[in-house]
Amino acid sequence: YQTVLAHTRWASVGAINEPNCHPVDNNAAGDAATKSGIIHVCLNGDIDNYQELKKEYERRGSTIHEDITTDTKIIPLWIEKYILEGHKVEEAFRLAVSDFEGSHAISMHTDLAPGRFFLAQKGSGQAIFVGIAEDHLIPTSEVYGLVEETPFFLKMDGEKEVEGKSGKTQGQIFILN
Repeated sequence: YQTVLAHTRWASVGAINEPNCHPVDNNAAGDAATKSGIIHVCLNGDIDNYQELKKEYERRGSTIHEDITTDTKIIPLWIEKYILEGHKVEEAFRLAVSDFEGSHAISMHTDLAPGRFFLAQKGSGQAIFVGIAEDHLIPTSEVYGLVEETPFFLKMDGEKEVEGKSGKTQGQIFILN
């Protein structure tokens, strides 16, 4: 199985530079080392509580390379935090996404779950569509990214509310195989 993750985004948080380019990984130091497997993430939207989460991440003794200023960076690091606490990838993704505030669409793939895409949408400022073909799936933020390739699609609902453990929760998570 193969997954490909790509995204073009004008930075709304952080400088428009190479260290902030998507996909962003869980390598905090800017070198080749990670504490777990490789996690790649793309974001459309904003993580409104990025500074708060970054401070908590750094209080734990880790630092993010000074050239990396995008809010997207906290996503794979936060997922990795839950993986290192012993959670499976699916649960680590769900727990991390539930910690993020703001309106956003997130896509992730990792070598810890080959052939799988993890998608999350919260709020209405962004969209995620999943094109469905006989032998492949195409997640995209715009319908025109899939209409010529797949005959069917689903649209995630970032406004959907359900009762969670601590009250109402908003958005959806899809895990594609």
